Amino acid sequence: MKKLLILSAMCMAMTAQATVLRVSNVTNSGAPYSNIPAAIEAAVDGDTIMVDGSPDKYSETTGTTGSLNINVRIVLMGPGYLLTQNGVQSNGDLTAEISKNIKISEGAAGTIIQGVSLTGTEIDIQVPNVVITRCKVDASLYISSNATNCVLHQNLFTDYVGRSNYNNYVAYNAQVTNNIFTRVNNSSYGTLRAFNESTIAYNTFTKKNTSSTSNAVQLAQMSGCTIEHNVFFGPELTLANNTLLDNYWGDGDSPYQELTTDLEVKNADLGEQKDAMAGKGAFNGDDPYVISGIPAGPVIQDITVPATVEQGGTLNVTIKLGIQK
Repeated sequence: MKKLLILSAMCMAMTAQATVLRVSNVTNSGAPYSNIPAAIEAAVDGDTIMVDGSPDKYSETTGTTGSLNINVRIVLMGPGYLLTQNGVQSNGDLTAEISKNIKISEGAAGTIIQGVSLTGTEIDIQVPNVVITRCKVDASLYISSNATNCVLHQNLFTDYVGRSNYNNYVAYNAQVTNNIFTRVNNSSYGTLRAFNESTIAYNTFTKKNTSSTSNAVQLAQMSGCTIEHNVFFGPELTLANNTLLDNYWGDGDSPYQELTTDLEVKNADLGEQKDAMAGKGAFNGDDPYVISGIPAGPVIQDITVPATVEQGGTLNVTIKLGIQK
């Protein structure tokens, strides 16, 4: 899959006159909004909601639903994840963690979520053209049959993706590319499941099944999909009615089995399996996985503020920017 396809999908959620709404739950941050629901209520189609990293979780919900409901087409952007663990930040973990369930519903088609840590129980996508990219997703993620053309790209998934045995939750024409999946599956339902006419490419499934369940699989309920250049550990699947091309099926133990971060996966010693995995998995292809999910575009790397300024003097603030592609 070409990078152009991802960029085209992301551009659908932007307009020439989009407004940036900043959210921070840190006391005295100066941000106009202290919680995400308030920013969503103020947003219009195409706006970007920038969520600051914080030592506290973003746990507010929309009304009495118990979920964070996104009902307007926005870009919801955080600073990335595993920033301290991966050595990206040295002064504390600045992740923006959303700890509630997320529902992306009518009015939010084309929404993009990137650079945040999602730790609720589930993410429910009900509208088309949604992009989840460069996120750490610890929740189960479900894609409604109405939510066509969704993109899951460059994410770290630690739970199931797709909803088993629900006729109204089969993802159509989706792109699942350059992700890392760390779930140990213990059933025939699959770690990644319920996709039709979709592209499943350049993903790394890190765990070898350790369950005694003989029919446990990593992919299930796939139909008409192109499944290529992925790394799997476990028995090779035939997956009738799908096209399988140039995947790696590891029969031995996974070199990633006990690793906990995406950086560790990237730097893993693959041993004798290295040559067989070449050109496959999340760190290959035209748009490889990005460590810690740092969003594309300008990134603040450092801010220097004087401790004191004389009365009437000038406050000179130095901001160091980097560009993440």
